[in-house]
Amino acid sequence: MIRIEEEFHAGYFIRLVASRTIKYSANALRPLFLLHHLFRPSKRYTLPHHAPAIFRSKSSRSIPRIVWQTNYTDRVTLAVYASFLMNRLMAPTFEYRFHNDEEMDRFVEENCSPETAAAFAKLQIGAARADFWRILVLLKHGGVYLDMDANFVWPPERFIRENDEHFFIFDRSGEVTNFLLASAPDNPVFERLESFLRDNIDAGKLGSVFDMTGPIAIGNCLADEPVEMHSFRNVCHQGQFTNPRLQYPDKGRMKWSSEQKLKSILRRDLGKADAE
Repeated sequence: MIRIEEEFHAGYFIRLVASRTIKYSANALRPLFLLHHLFRPSKRYTLPHHAPAIFRSKSSRSIPRIVWQTNYTDRVTLAVYASFLMNRLMAPTFEYRFHNDEEMDRFVEENCSPETAAAFAKLQIGAARADFWRILVLLKHGGVYLDMDANFVWPPERFIRENDEHFFIFDRSGEVTNFLLASAPDNPVFERLESFLRDNIDAGKLGSVFDMTGPIAIGNCLADEPVEMHSFRNVCHQGQFTNPRLQYPDKGRMKWSSEQKLKSILRRDLGKADAE
């Protein structure tokens, strides 16, 4: 993969100021979100499963104007809902689509090959399921995938170019990450990703979500591909509005890094040995 370092010009500094403004504002609000959850722990806000674009753009582009997200439930805390509202504000020309666990299962069953559906059914950790699903839904429909705890710091209308077929970002360490991904439908790059992740799942020899379906898997698959990746800094950030406590407030729900310590990534009842 090819890292694209941003040049220092007027536009870069405008994006930097916007990014920092959103970061500091979100961090200032987070204590209020924690207090709200402390005093109203059962209060939830409902995410729409579909919302049209606020404004219609007349120009066409290879990557459809759709923002995709997934979560185990559409009933979320104020912090997660505030992040959703920020993303709607930053992407007013994009429609919004949300899938919960049941909708992910239905999408895979109705739109993917039996081999892919069988591999998806083996996954029992939510983050691994979301990792694989985001590749599948972008391969089918295209658009921009965004993690539930992630927020745009610059409009995707601006950072995704008209003829881009895909868009990848790298993290602080310079490695590709997958909390934001974008693609045109039927993208050969995403076809390779789908096949690579499916092979990882079928082999069942990787003990970490990061390695089997997450960023490391994506990096390994695309290591020798001439695919551009851009810095996350002036595109999208994670954890500015929320944290694990606010993202997983319901009993029995936890972050993937904790969940994979308690159970294997793959289901035992489907005849597959635990990931080693």
